[in-house]
Amino acid sequence: MFTHALQRMMAPVHELQVTPVPLKRLREAVSVMREELGTTPAGFDSPQWFNKSLRRLLNEGANALSERDDMILASQFVASSELLNGQSIAARQDLSVPLMQRWQKRIGDSLLGPLLWRTVFVAYFLLGESVEREVYRGFLQRTLPKLKAQRVPPGWLPTVEEHKDVFGLTPSKRYVIEWTAGDERALDALSDHVEIPGSSWFWAEFVGNALAKLEDMNDVEFERSSPRFLSLLSRFPNQQDAVLTALVERAAKSPDNLLNQKILERVIDAWGNPQLDLSDRSHRWSQVSDEARQWICRCLAEEDLADFFELIKSSSRVLSAMDQRRFEYWKRFTGRMQFTKLVLGSFFNSTSNTDIGRFIKKRQGRLGWLTSSTPTNIAMLMKLGDHWFVEFAETGNACYGYEESTRPFKVNDKSLSLYQLKNQRLAKYRLSHHGPWESEFDRTLARVGIRPNGVQQGGRSPTKRAANAPSAIADVDQLLPSLPAHLARELSLTRKAIVDNRNKGGSYWVELSSKPSNELIEAMNVAGFRFASSRGFYR
Repeated sequence: MFTHALQRMMAPVHELQVTPVPLKRLREAVSVMREELGTTPAGFDSPQWFNKSLRRLLNEGANALSERDDMILASQFVASSELLNGQSIAARQDLSVPLMQRWQKRIGDSLLGPLLWRTVFVAYFLLGESVEREVYRGFLQRTLPKLKAQRVPPGWLPTVEEHKDVFGLTPSKRYVIEWTAGDERALDALSDHVEIPGSSWFWAEFVGNALAKLEDMNDVEFERSSPRFLSLLSRFPNQQDAVLTALVERAAKSPDNLLNQKILERVIDAWGNPQLDLSDRSHRWSQVSDEARQWICRCLAEEDLADFFELIKSSSRVLSAMDQRRFEYWKRFTGRMQFTKLVLGSFFNSTSNTDIGRFIKKRQGRLGWLTSSTPTNIAMLMKLGDHWFVEFAETGNACYGYEESTRPFKVNDKSLSLYQLKNQRLAKYRLSHHGPWESEFDRTLARVGIRPNGVQQGGRSPTKRAANAPSAIADVDQLLPSLPAHLARELSLTRKAIVDNRNKGGSYWVELSSKPSNELIEAMNVAGFRFASSRGFYR
């Protein structure tokens, strides 16, 4: 109704047919117009009208404009224009500042006041540079009292007053404080009732300030708050990369957080696999630190190893102790693994087992299919440093190691044959799983600078060091398994020394200063260590 009235008001005078209107009806019409005006009336976005008013602004200045020009320019204040070489009036301070100076005088006494004020309000949220926003912030703060003083203020004014912090000096502070405390009411009201574009700097500022709170959280607070921060991904899709970057960085500092699996799933789904830059989305991983990226690779490696042996259990009648030993052995190197990939036999592609089906669906893009082998065999590809190692699920298969330059398979290939993975001509290492094979694996890996998680890379190999001092203490944690945090802490506190006598045909000892708990003894037994009450653990 008010749009039609405005169009008639802007028409040339000689086109109007003046009909007497009762004063009461006229007041009612004006009241409705004042209450609802603020959105762009239909019919005032004509390119011809806009270009005509814009040329007047460019050629004659803001003082030459009419109220009709004000309305037309307000209707397309943030739209790009060919006359401005693709810019908008809002982005041109030489045009927007004089125009707002003109509008400032018309907020309180003009019928167009609500439209002009709301036009500046919307533009304020679209400006990229903070220095530009200061001009708009000043306009909104100075003119809000004039808008309130109108005889019939616009109906949306109470909402603006409720959220006037958004054009204050700290626009998002209130919402961040309440949101991080678990109170989303103010943010919900702002999202629902204030027209802030999704691409606005305001949402980026809110998300950035909220994410900054992660740095001050301890591990318990972070675990409790993780679901809330994950919810930002669906609420602010334009800020997805910022949210994922902050969560990955914080999660990498708390590897035992149970919520990390959810974070891992979301970041892999959004950015792809960070291993070896094989994903077409891998450039996004440059947004996180090397340490955080390595944490993701380690998580994927540990997940692949765990699933590797779970699949063995599901497809083998008997799980041998050697299979479990392989799992425990390679788990100690997950922090060094830059890439892992499971290659499954044909059985897994045709089985109706729902668990296997879910596993394959989850691993889409990170699985391969093994040919020329038994249907239930599984291979695992692992890249550590400049070397590749291929481990197999079925016993009777050795572990094969290759240098990067002579790798006989392409990791991107969907199908890999057993002959490619067991290429004896190109393999630099063929490591069997007979006897105390872990020691031989350790020596082989150490010769090329690959050491377990938590052990400094490089340096002399343990073989050379032991040869010079047969009873010397070997590199700390060289053969120690990956334990739960509380057991690792217990072992660290009770450990007195590490003695490596393997070069003399002896054992690798973890000497203790006090008796360990039964839980630690059991965990070390699973990892291949035995306990001697007079000295400690050995293997």
